[in-house]
Amino acid sequence: MDNDQFENLELLNRSVVNKDGFVCLNTDEFEGFKYAFYLSHPKGLEKVFYTKNTECIFDVCFKKGAYIATFFYMNEKGHKKSFKLNFSITEEGDVVVLKKTLLGETKGWKIDYYDQGSEITFIVFNGSGSSKNSSPFGLGYLRGKGFNIIACLQDNDQYQSLSFDDFKNCVLPVVKGKDVFLYGSSLGGYCAVYYAGAVNGTVIASAPRNSSHPDIIARAKGKSRFNTEDFCHANIKENPITNKNIFVFIDPYVEGDMYFLDNFVRPAYKELNYISFEHAGHEVLFHINKTKQLDGIITSIVLGEKNFDVDRSIDSCFTYIGKARHYLNKRDYSKAVSFAEKALEENGLSDKLRSRFEKTHHMALKRKVSSEANI
Repeated sequence: MDNDQFENLELLNRSVVNKDGFVCLNTDEFEGFKYAFYLSHPKGLEKVFYTKNTECIFDVCFKKGAYIATFFYMNEKGHKKSFKLNFSITEEGDVVVLKKTLLGETKGWKIDYYDQGSEITFIVFNGSGSSKNSSPFGLGYLRGKGFNIIACLQDNDQYQSLSFDDFKNCVLPVVKGKDVFLYGSSLGGYCAVYYAGAVNGTVIASAPRNSSHPDIIARAKGKSRFNTEDFCHANIKENPITNKNIFVFIDPYVEGDMYFLDNFVRPAYKELNYISFEHAGHEVLFHINKTKQLDGIITSIVLGEKNFDVDRSIDSCFTYIGKARHYLNKRDYSKAVSFAEKALEENGLSDKLRSRFEKTHHMALKRKVSSEANI
């Protein structure tokens, strides 16, 4: 009986409406069931637990942004089923439901298409350590902009199972006639460059690097977790290349990133647009976002602007810790301590980031005390 009930739940109507200026979720009624509702919105997550009410008005203003509504159903036995509705609210107050289509999948990769009816499509790639179940890179932001999104997901194999031709066969038919942008950071940035020629798209790559490349493994001198025999990709310059712009954000002080750029990206794309942010580290995209410049840069690139202003004078916790490491290497331990302390003053640091920053601060402080004792 449960199976029949739950199959019938698929047929229910679920909707999002503007109720007196607030987000309201509605579902059809189904006899014997209770209903719960979650709403993920730009500022957090709201939850309303099981009641007999088929309508839920959240204390969330009905305004432009990307949202995820989750509708929960529970029968009298306590058995549950849920349905997600990805949607955006436009500037005009329209609700646009995101249509998700599976373009292709194997054991090692999955490609999903989120269609918002736009003439602009972003192809995004996740970072190292991600899986086919990971949330796509930049999904919320790009949904909020109203762009179509093609999410290329991997099963933690550095995208080695996704060949250039498989990518092209899955994606090219969907993006023909569209303005196409490939977007990612670190491993995702590498992929944006690697696959660009398959769709002749514009690249937005932050600190592109694939640490599983045999040359990078060799440079690690036994400290890499990757195996050279697992690397299947050709060198980037051996692929067909895009004739559109290549934008690369990078910190010139990160030696590993510069090595990858100079040895694997530049040989294919000698005319790339190199945008440097000194001391921002490998997390340069996080710095750009933290300093509230990312949206303006993305907008300029989408509008076809090749030259745009960036403000390199603004610091963030990422540039502060980058400067701390720089002065550690220069043996100016007082400055290293000072910049590490500024990085740690940042509100809302994740536990992982705080731990990394504290490690740098501890090292700088220890060396500072040691150097002063030897004077």
